[in-house]
Formats: sequence, C-alpha cells, structure tokens
Amino acid sequence: MLVVYFAEGGITDVVMPIPARQYFGKVVHLGPLYYLYMAMLSTFCTNSINILAGASLALLFHNWYPARVFPGDTFCYFAGMAFAIVGVLAHFSKTLLLFFIPQIFNFVFSTPQLFGLVPCPRHRVPRYIHENGKLQPSYAIFEEVPPSYIDLSRPPSILPKFLQHPYARRTNIDHLTSKWKLVASYGMDWIICAILLGLLYLINNVHGYWREFDVNDVTIRHTYATEERVPMTLLGIIIGLIPLVCLVVLSTQWYRSYTDLHHSILGFLLTISLTISTTTSIKVLAGRMRPDFIDRCQPTAGSVNADVGLSTAAICTQTDFNILQDGFRSFPSGHSSSSFALLGYFSFYLAGKMQIFDTKGHTIKSWICWTPWIGAVLIAVSRTMDYRHHATDVIAGAIIGSFFAYVCYRQYYPHLGEPLSHKPHNSRYIEANDAYRLPTHQTEGYGLERVTNEPQLPQQSHTINHARDRLDEVHLNEHKYGQ
Repeated sequence: MLVVYFAEGGITDVVMPIPARQYFGKVVHLGPLYYLYMAMLSTFCTNSINILAGASLALLFHNWYPARVFPGDTFCYFAGMAFAIVGVLAHFSKTLLLFFIPQIFNFVFSTPQLFGLVPCPRHRVPRYIHENGKLQPSYAIFEEVPPSYIDLSRPPSILPKFLQHPYARRTNIDHLTSKWKLVASYGMDWIICAILLGLLYLINNVHGYWREFDVNDVTIRHTYATEERVPMTLLGIIIGLIPLVCLVVLSTQWYRSYTDLHHSILGFLLTISLTISTTTSIKVLAGRMRPDFIDRCQPTAGSVNADVGLSTAAICTQTDFNILQDGFRSFPSGHSSSSFALLGYFSFYLAGKMQIFDTKGHTIKSWICWTPWIGAVLIAVSRTMDYRHHATDVIAGAIIGSFFAYVCYRQYYPHLGEPLSHKPHNSRYIEANDAYRLPTHQTEGYGLERVTNEPQLPQQSHTINHARDRLDEVHLNEHKYGQ
C-alpha cells in the first residue's frame, strides 16, 4: 500500500497502532527508509515467488508417492514469507505482521546455528532403507569428546601435534563451540545489560519531579545554548566508538585472547548500562533546574514569586515540552558520568595491560594510561561552559562514573597492583587449552588452582625429574668412557 500512497500523493507516512503512539507518535515518516524497503521488496518479491514455484513444482514432479524428501521448517518459513509478500502486494497489509513477526524470532534463535556456534541436528531428510523400501527418521550422532588432560608444567599450545593427547586436537567446530559456551556462561550478565538499557528508554519517558524555583535566582538565568560543544554524536564517538575499537584491536591483534575480548566488551557494556541507568534515575527523581532553566521556561512577562512560596512551571510559556522537561534534569551530569565511566574503564584496561604498577616506573606508561581521564575531565568541564550543568552536577557525575568504571573493571580483571594484572579473570567456562594461559592470581583458589578438578596426568616432582636427568647423564658418561 505504500507504493499506492507514494504514487498517488507522494506520501510515505505510516500510522502507528494506538498502543505504540505514546512511544513513536501517531504518524512515522519513513523518508529514505521507503526506498530501502522498496529495493529489498522488489528484489525479494520476484525471486521468492519464482523459487517457491520452482521448488514446489520439483517436489510435485520428483517427490510423488512414495515421497522420499520431506521439506524442513526452513522451507515452510520461506513459503510463509513468499505468501506474506503476495498478501502485501494484494493490499492485504494486515497479514504482513502475521507472517513476518515469526520470521524475526526464527532468525534470532537460528543465528547461533547458522554461524556454526552450536550444532544443528535439524533439516535432515529421512533415511531410505533399500532392503524394505521404507523411510526411517533421520537422527544426528554427536561425538562426546572426553575432557583433555591438562599438563600444567607447560602450555599445551607449544607441544608438537604428535606429542599432544589425541583428545586435545580440537577442530574448528570445537573452537567455535567453546567460544559460544564462553558467551553462554555469561548469559545472565548480557541479559542484565540489555534490561538496564531497555529500562533507560522507559525512565526517560517518565515525567519526573519538577521543583519550585525562584525566578530571580541568577544561577538558573544563563542563556540557553542551542549548539553544544560536545553534542551526543561526538560524545558517542569519543567515549564509545574509539575505546571499543581499541579494546577489540588490543585483545584480538595484540594479546590474541578471545576471553580477553569477551571480558573487555562485557565489562565495557556493563559499565555504561549501570552508569546511565543510575544517572537517569537520579535525574528524574532530583528534578534540579539547569543553569539555563529560565531561558528554557520563557516565563510570562512580569512573573514574580508567589507571596508565600516560590514559582512553578505553570508560569512557563515554552511550547516544546521536551526542552522544558530537560530543564529539570540537571543533577547529576549524564555527559560527565558516562565520560568518566567509559574512559575510566578504558584507562583501567590500559593500566592493567601495561602493568603500570610493576615497580619499574615508566613515565610513558602513566601518561598513556591516564590520558583518557583527561578527555573525561574536558568533556565534563564543557558542560559548565554550555551552562547545561552546575559544577556540583559535574562532580557528582564524575564520582558515579568513576565508581562504576572501577567496579565493572574489577568484575572481570584483577587488581592493577598484582603481577598478572594484564590477564583477565578465569572464565566461568574453562577449556583445557585455556587453563594455562588465563590465570589471574598466584594465591590459592585462583589461577591455575581453579582447574585442578579436571583429570590430570600424573605430575612428577622437580626432585624426581632432576634425579632422572642425573641418572641419564651418568649412563651416558659410562657408555662414552667404556668405549
């Protein structure tokens, strides 16, 4: 129907359902998304109908009784999508959701199988038995690999293949499965981050508390700046994109550790989730006016305080509700808290990787590690220059962000003063090959001691090894002098 609307009136607006209007408004303008949608639709429409017709004809012609091939659920999903396209083109647009929504859930749940992260026993054709001419259900046999024996005397990776235990030779599928198990073992952490970010959207739409104010208060009579020194887009690049890219590059290219990659990104996401959700909640509850509040409010001419008490938002003539509501969300500073949180986390990460407290006193290490803090301070100061926040708002935001940065970093990494501060904590899912290279402490209960519950090869003491080497040397000397 969008095609008809666009052809007749050049309209690409979509009317939202009543329950969704409070979040998206009554009408949503697609704009450039219309052309993207039509390009995808025109490509998928003709191909899907042709493929469906060809596959159905092939099954009808070659798979007549007795049937030997049974289409799986993927073919059924594809057929449903093709029928949905036909329904849309026939102006039965309401059927689109009935066919399309299940496909979204199917794709999300099937993604781990599509990329080989988990084994997929489905989509197998029945087995045809030539002896009796019957079909039997297909099944998949998964080979159970016993746990590898761990030799803690040396990293397993440096052993030649012919000296490794047979079960320690892992395939690419085993490697991908191990990565997926590592991510799945931290599933609750990822879910908590997603919930916190989802709650942020709901909290932002809460009306919140609006304080009374004095129209003559000079601390809230500054000019409202339409252009910010650090807008949201630039803020996201400085404190989000750049540190995230650095984390990925350092963990994958420099240290080459998948566990470090997972822990660094999860800690980064947990830091911003806790910081922003906490900051926004306090903003809504505190209801403190920004330094430019009076300019936002645009009070009526001649407005004065009441004979008893102060003024309220009732005297404001501001027509933009969002500008007025944002004027009551000064404490604490979101820019300050998020900057100190993410850049602080990144600074802790660099300090751990460089082992800044290794007692060697390299000044260049300190300069590199604490540079992100300087960026956080500059961003926080810019909020007072734009008259968006009071000094106390910025300080409170810095405290909140720094607190969550340290807490979330210590959740997945050891203390910066420890000898192995550059190593992440042992993962909850420990593979045999990871047992040696991911210790975090040398104290009891951490590091290598954590994997002693795995089957071990008999370990020989240093004394026994030394005695055996000495005995071999004696035999060699006897053989040489005997000749």
